[in-house]
Amino acid sequence: MFGGMALSPQRWFWAVITVYVVFLNTRTRGDTIHKGLHRVIGTLVGLFGGLLIAVSIAGNHLAECAIMLAAVFSLYYFYAVSYSVAIFAVTVLLGMIYGMLGTPLEQLLLLRLEETAIGVAAAGLAACFVWPTPTHHQVRLSGFQVLQSLRDVVRASLAAIEGNASLAPIDAVRRLDRQIADLRRALVPLTAGRFIMRRARADRPITALLACAEAARALAAAAQPAADLNLTALRAQVEGVDARIAAMLSGGTAPDRGTEISDTLVGQTLLRLDLALAMLSERLADNLVDGFAVD
Repeated sequence: MFGGMALSPQRWFWAVITVYVVFLNTRTRGDTIHKGLHRVIGTLVGLFGGLLIAVSIAGNHLAECAIMLAAVFSLYYFYAVSYSVAIFAVTVLLGMIYGMLGTPLEQLLLLRLEETAIGVAAAGLAACFVWPTPTHHQVRLSGFQVLQSLRDVVRASLAAIEGNASLAPIDAVRRLDRQIADLRRALVPLTAGRFIMRRARADRPITALLACAEAARALAAAAQPAADLNLTALRAQVEGVDARIAAMLSGGTAPDRGTEISDTLVGQTLLRLDLALAMLSERLADNLVDGFAVD
C-alpha cells in the first residue's frame, strides 16, 4: 500500500489488488513467484497491445465494443489455462475503457505496469520470508498422496475380486485422478522451463506417473469376481505391488519378491502397474524431485 501510494495516490489500489490476486490459490514460494511473473508479463504485453489496439480503432465504437467483449471472454476462458494471457486481456480491457473515457493511455498503462511490479515484488518478498513454503515440499506431499491413492486402487481391486462390495475400485480411481491433478499443479513452478529447454527435468516423472494411472484404471475395470481366478497368485502379485508402493512411500527400495505372475487380465494389468511403478521410481531418483517420501 505504501509503495503504491508513493507512486500514485489515486491508483495505489492496483498494487494492493496485485498482492491479493497473486496470493489466491497459491500454496508455495514457487507458485507465488511463478504467478507474479506471469502477471508482470501479461501486463507488459497488454500495455503495448492496448496502445496499439486503441490507436488502430480509435473512433470506431463498434470495433471497440467487440474488442472489449473479446477481452472479457479471454479473461474468463484463459484464467485457469494461461494466467499471463488473462492478465493481457484485463490490461487491454482497461485500456479500452479508459480510452473511451478520454484518459491518456500511455501514462495510465505505464502506471499500471509499475503498480503491478510493486505488488508482485511485495508478494514475492512475503512468500520468501514471511510464509516460506518450499515448492519441493508440496511436490513430495502431493506425490505421497498419489502413491497412497494408487495403493488404495490396488487394495480395492483385490477386494472387489474377492467379492467385497464395500470397497469400490472406481471411487479409488477418482481419488487417484484428483491427486494426480493436484501433483501436476504443484509441479508447475518446477516445470515452467519446459518452454525454454527441451524438457524440464522435473516434468519427466509425469509420463511414468500417467502410465501408473492408466494401469490402475485398467485394473479397476478388470476387478470382477470370477471362479477361474487363482486368488493365491493374485494376492501374491498384489502384495508385491503393495510392497513396491510402500517402499516408495518410505524412500526405500522394494525387494525382488519373485512372485508368480497370474496369466489373467488382472494379473497382466498388475504386471503393467508394477513395471510402471519401477519406471517411476527410477525417474524420481534421476530428476529434481527426489522421491515422494515425507517425514
